[in-house]
Amino acid sequence: MTHPFDLSIVIISHGHAAMLPACVSSLAPALEGLHAEILVIDNLQDGAAGRAVAGLPVRLVENAVPRGFAANVNAGARATTGRCLLFLNPDTRHRNGRLGDALRFLDAHPEIGLLGCRLFNHDGTTQQSFRRFPSPAVPLARGFGADHWPWRPRWYREAMMEQPAGGAPFRVDWVIGAFLLLRRADFDRLGGMDEGFRLYYEDVDLAWRLRRAGLQSWVFPAMRFLHEHQRASAKRPLSRAWRWHVASAARYFTKTLGRGLAGLLLLAQAAPAIAEPRCRFPGPFTRVDQPMRSQAGGPLSPLGIVADPSVLRHGTGYSMWFTNADSRMRTGIVRADSPDGLRWIVWRAPRGADRVMDLVLAAPTDAWDAPGLETADVLVGPDGIYRMYYTGNHRPEGSVTYAIGLATSRDGVTWTRHPAPVLEPRAAWERPLCANPANPATCRHGGVLEPSVLHDAASGHYRMWYVGLGEPPGSFRSYRIGHATSSDGVNWTRRPAPIFALGARGAWDAMWTSHVNVVADPGGGFHMFYFGSAPGDYRDGVEMQRGAIGHAFSEDGIRWERNPRNPIIAPRPNSRDAWTVGGPAAVIEEGRIRLWFFGGPTSGLASEVQLAEAACG
Repeated sequence: MTHPFDLSIVIISHGHAAMLPACVSSLAPALEGLHAEILVIDNLQDGAAGRAVAGLPVRLVENAVPRGFAANVNAGARATTGRCLLFLNPDTRHRNGRLGDALRFLDAHPEIGLLGCRLFNHDGTTQQSFRRFPSPAVPLARGFGADHWPWRPRWYREAMMEQPAGGAPFRVDWVIGAFLLLRRADFDRLGGMDEGFRLYYEDVDLAWRLRRAGLQSWVFPAMRFLHEHQRASAKRPLSRAWRWHVASAARYFTKTLGRGLAGLLLLAQAAPAIAEPRCRFPGPFTRVDQPMRSQAGGPLSPLGIVADPSVLRHGTGYSMWFTNADSRMRTGIVRADSPDGLRWIVWRAPRGADRVMDLVLAAPTDAWDAPGLETADVLVGPDGIYRMYYTGNHRPEGSVTYAIGLATSRDGVTWTRHPAPVLEPRAAWERPLCANPANPATCRHGGVLEPSVLHDAASGHYRMWYVGLGEPPGSFRSYRIGHATSSDGVNWTRRPAPIFALGARGAWDAMWTSHVNVVADPGGGFHMFYFGSAPGDYRDGVEMQRGAIGHAFSEDGIRWERNPRNPIIAPRPNSRDAWTVGGPAAVIEEGRIRLWFFGGPTSGLASEVQLAEAACG
């Protein structure tokens, strides 16, 4: 049979429209020298995938009804004509290597039926994307929590292929379905994927059936992709994805081991999906003795004010954005970088540096947030673009009315502002007090502020937790925490009521809850860190209110359970944070949570960023 294309790439989108442009655009260097086609299958009926790929060199197929992954893979193979097939996840982006080299390697080795690639996380670490076939011992060990054992036996590490491999191609048993490269003839000979798998295990089953047909699975490490890997089944026990995972495990083990043993292993296989997160309630937190300092040992700002940190971990260290001001008294955002999270290099403009501080983001004098911006939260989206969500102070200056703004950047230093707020106050619990609601200049004391944003790879959506300052019916004006979702990070759909209640009467956080920071637990669920204050702590007319930092855990990001150790960080007498602590920013890594926050000795603006740590996992 004559094939008009060297390669057909099939990408299946199920709510992943926001990821498609970056995924497809990244493929150009990988396809150099090849005659290839790209097919995108939209498994939903919202039209978002079609809008996302408009103008890109792809062909779009829109399903009339949603299908399982295996069924979509088979449909994609039937709808294309390339000599070889690449099934590629939409949450991947090409980094290195040419697909032509991978195809030549495949052609030179007829005994190989399937090629995987090297997959990496955003921070540069390698993903575990290949393993040995599941054996009876491995799922049983996983059921007893082997992935979190401080020491794992050699046989387990070998079965999970935890030992790092070199740069040459190497043989494995199976590779995860984010990148599956194989000859069309071999795929057709198997009859495609087993459509009895709705989701999960179809990649294991494909490699197992190739093995039975006398073909091997290998990894071609010169081919490298970034992968936003996130197992939906691990996050919400008894969810639909979790049930699919268990059903797929039952099908696979029944096929390979028989019904009797499969039933026993199914219980063990399900256990990791319902396992506890790495740390539901971390603590106690231990403070690092010294506040954050520059590499030279001095303060991060000559103003003696460093507040509202947002911290990202990356392959070579940490980046932090915090609130500060320049010599023109503009309030904005500063960036600093650190190899260890303790000593920081504050970014300075290469030309025309400000004599006080260089702001990477400040508002123009004619902008909606000209009075100043603060409290930024920075993330890297699935397209590799930095997104900064921040609190913008609405005109007129001094009105204490807020909205949430957005800026984007390719390097985290040079930013492009979105022209208008992406979230404005709407509900009573968010709205300011207005003498004339039709005239924003008459409004005072209210709005939406202090955002914390994550990208949920499982749903393909952004999630925002934010603070509303308003007065719900039957209550008092205060700061409360709400939640919104977005497919593009710009247009948001919010829940009508706060998702995190004020503390009970007499509690340390009964007055307000604000300065929210939410991070995902790698084992499933979410951690919220927040500022809380009691009625007795309130002082009228001061720059900084007195308060402490609390923590809560949630399986779904909506229903929260407070940490029994709350508050986890509180002011200490006769110290640099004797008056207040706030602005938490957490990173989960290597068995611990690192929590940056600012503290102040008085009710004035003087503050420094500090660090505390607690075991996690």
